[in-house]
Amino acid sequence: MVMAIEEFSWYYPANLLISTEGKGQPTTIFSMIKYFPTMLTTIKKDHRSIKKSQTIIILYIVMSFILVTCANNPTTIISNPVEEPTPITYTIPEFQKGIAYTEWWHGVYSSQESDNVISGIIKPIGATWISILVTCYQENINAVEIQCQPDSKTPSDDDLAHVISYAHKAGLKVMLKPHVDLANDDGHWRGQIGFGVDEAAWEAWFASYERFITHYAALAREYKVDYFVVGTELSGTSQRVTQWRTILKHIRSLYTGPITYAANWGEAFEINWWNDVDAIGVDAYYPLTDTNQPTLVQLKDAWKPIVTRLGNLSLRWQRPIILTEIGYRSVDGANRFVAVGEESPAIDLQEQADCYQAVFESFQGQIWWRGVYWWNWTPDPVDGGPQNNGFTAHNKPAENILRANYGAELKEMTTP
Repeated sequence: MVMAIEEFSWYYPANLLISTEGKGQPTTIFSMIKYFPTMLTTIKKDHRSIKKSQTIIILYIVMSFILVTCANNPTTIISNPVEEPTPITYTIPEFQKGIAYTEWWHGVYSSQESDNVISGIIKPIGATWISILVTCYQENINAVEIQCQPDSKTPSDDDLAHVISYAHKAGLKVMLKPHVDLANDDGHWRGQIGFGVDEAAWEAWFASYERFITHYAALAREYKVDYFVVGTELSGTSQRVTQWRTILKHIRSLYTGPITYAANWGEAFEINWWNDVDAIGVDAYYPLTDTNQPTLVQLKDAWKPIVTRLGNLSLRWQRPIILTEIGYRSVDGANRFVAVGEESPAIDLQEQADCYQAVFESFQGQIWWRGVYWWNWTPDPVDGGPQNNGFTAHNKPAENILRANYGAELKEMTTP
């Protein structure tokens, strides 16, 4: 067992914690002093030669001094070392005012239009971070081979090098977010990838996934990406703890920056290896109310138990939380069924704006909340506007909610 003293100043300012590896339950170091009398009694019984109480008092003082010294100089106390997990010392991280920047075709991230969107649309919103999507594919949920398609549906490495470098040049920090999608399986999605009791299939899939994700980890290192996402919404696989930890260890050997996993909103509470990454990532597409015309108060009320549960998750694992994706279409009922895709409900710009506002008001003041990435902006400079029913807030009232909360000037919007 390893006992590690960690300073989690992002969540527990000036409070030193002792955590048992794998448990994640904090205890102040000074509470251990209450066990000294028992410790001393045991010493007294085991060492009959210690007769004088004066000696006992001196020993008590020395042990107290050692513990206080450790508190002032965080370190690791080791008895029988174990390899995993590795404790991490935190400082207060910057809040990530993020935008999810997405493209599913080669060549587009390298275009002038993409450069213009980053510098002329995303940066002026007040964003300080941008997540960049790159997608590779497996045929269906039963396939074990992941393949990238840099000549068609996957941005090439050159495209990624360009967009990462340009975003940095524009003053944005970059999160690289590789996805796996299904090439020919419209009835399923990535969260259903899984192989039951077929251990050979599991082994083959994880080997392919490791090749896929470590390729992008190496690219992230080369182009100085600021945050790396090790996986996204792979809820059918995330209970395979040993295999995920093997992949994470490989990623850490290639990329030395911070990492997270972007869990689907329900999956986040089921993962048992959050202590192996630097932050808990949540793609927060929570259904909120059962009405198409919710008030702001109703939306905030719906968020209350979710925020409480996320706070408890952060406390349990002693990790900050980043909303690696969140977003709402500008349609009636967007708060109910966030991922509505095939239907074409009536445009509702106000519901989208209210959903944005509810998020900011509901999470305000939660010190464990360290970032949010709004889905989604594309390299198309005319994507958005009052007649658009998609996720982007560009040229919609929700954009001004974002600007106000990101510290940018408000923008005059075109009326429909």
